[in-house]
Amino acid sequence: KATVSVLNWVNRSPPIAARLRETLPPPPPARTMSEQELNVQQKEYLTKNKIPEMLDTMAHALLEAKPDQVEQYLIDLIQNDGAAPKGGAPAPPKAPAPPAPAGGKGAPPPPGGKGAKGGKGGPPPPPPPPSMDGLNAFMAKQSAADGKTAEQRKEENAARAALFADLNKGTDITKALKKVDRSQMMHKNRKEEDLGKVTDFTELERKKAARQEELERKRLEKEGKKNEKKEPVFKQDGKTWVIENQAGTRFDQKTAELPKDDHCPALQIENCQNYLLTVGSDVQEVSLRGCKNVGVMFNQHVISHITTYDSTKVEVQCLGHIPTFIVDQCNEVMLYALGDDSRTVDLVTRSSNCVNVTYKDEDAAATDPVEAAIPEQYVTKVCAVPGGGYKLSTTTMEHAG
Repeated sequence: KATVSVLNWVNRSPPIAARLRETLPPPPPARTMSEQELNVQQKEYLTKNKIPEMLDTMAHALLEAKPDQVEQYLIDLIQNDGAAPKGGAPAPPKAPAPPAPAGGKGAPPPPGGKGAKGGKGGPPPPPPPPSMDGLNAFMAKQSAADGKTAEQRKEENAARAALFADLNKGTDITKALKKVDRSQMMHKNRKEEDLGKVTDFTELERKKAARQEELERKRLEKEGKKNEKKEPVFKQDGKTWVIENQAGTRFDQKTAELPKDDHCPALQIENCQNYLLTVGSDVQEVSLRGCKNVGVMFNQHVISHITTYDSTKVEVQCLGHIPTFIVDQCNEVMLYALGDDSRTVDLVTRSSNCVNVTYKDEDAAATDPVEAAIPEQYVTKVCAVPGGGYKLSTTTMEHAG
């Protein structure tokens, strides 16, 4: 740190620095040599001209806040052609001896000395500076790996340098642009023969029409696969009647009647549209799935339950007993419980809307049945239990007025 401070102080004094450069002998001529030879030659050069002793002496003088002595020493050095003056530089200050520890055993050994465990003398010298040969070899290897010739790399470097040079110009880069007046503007001065012409969009329209045709074809193929008509099924499989893919039209509904069976079969109806089925005997259970605009009439009893799933516009009429009627994810479902025993039906709904039930009034004199809608809005509250604790209480939403 002291040596660096002296060098900085010398550099801040231009006359002294210039005279010092003229006095010192020139460095040895540069030539290709090994790293070991270079280190030996540098060491000999410094030792011969007593550069370390000079810097060390000036550093101690500067630390003693005596810059005038350092300046006088440099002047004497220059006048003696680089040789040290006879009187010598001011002697460096002596460091005070450390106080003896209590006990009279003398000062402790210096760190890193013979008494230390690490070695015989101070810390090891720093490693030599890295050689440039290894860096040059690495750069040459990288240049050869990219497969580019020297000319290509030279062109790339020139283009990169030109780009950065333009970026460094800042706002001055626009000074090279040419000022264009109104007479040179193309959109202001169109040719007379081009004024009446219309841009030809024939090719663009042809591509647009072809794209629309392709999209329409894909849409029809997708709808055709979705609405592909499957073969109708109306058969008995064991104790189950399977009715599938029965379809009529909107104005001409297809009708069918299930044959009477004393074994109380099950009934399965799937993927039917515009279809009306009449059942004249008792059935065990009924399932409607994926149907649209379908009606089922039961003249007798349903032993177990009727389930409608994922269907739209379904009407079920029963003159006998129905224990349970389940509606799951359906729209516009109508139940006609017109029998005296069908008023006791249990209605179960989930994720459905527009569900209605029609039943006979208790008044025998009334001729018109009663139609009611299944609630779709509910109110749930947390209520306290008399014995302690809480529970949920759910009621239907009632609109006043």
